[in-house]
Amino acid sequence: LTVVDKYTGQVATRVAMADEAAIDRAIAAAAAAAKPMRALKAYQRLLDVSPKGSSRAYMQIALIHASLDPSAPRDLAAAREYFDRAMGVDSDSGALLGLAEVALLERRWAEARASLLRADADNPMSIAAPYLLGYLAYREGNGAEAWRRFGSAVQRGELKKAQVKWTE
Repeated sequence: LTVVDKYTGQVATRVAMADEAAIDRAIAAAAAAAKPMRALKAYQRLLDVSPKGSSRAYMQIALIHASLDPSAPRDLAAAREYFDRAMGVDSDSGALLGLAEVALLERRWAEARASLLRADADNPMSIAAPYLLGYLAYREGNGAEAWRRFGSAVQRGELKKAQVKWTE
């Protein structure tokens, strides 16, 4: 299939003709992308009406950009930017954890560790922070530290379990 530049009338490139299966995959991908794109628009509207910004909107936009879901508009630089904005409105452990996860995906290990240590100190009930710190220790070959961190994550999970109430 020849693609012609509409301004010059010259052949710009040649591309393969899509078969029916490729067209069906493209339609399915576009349909799947509609949900995250609607969510992005909704959170952007929230930011538009909130002059100081909304930590929740920044967090949700960042999470959409950091999502591993193939239908999401994955953009780690945008995710980092929105997590930073969330931190500017409300510096909580969720945004710190998000920054750490983005750093891990980008293989920025020292930055990930620093954010995880801050998130862990900020939220002593976080399960993800010690778990990911354990991962970092393991990847550095520090088995003892990895086990200590993984153990901390498991303990925190046990503490979060709902109390079982037995009735007769």
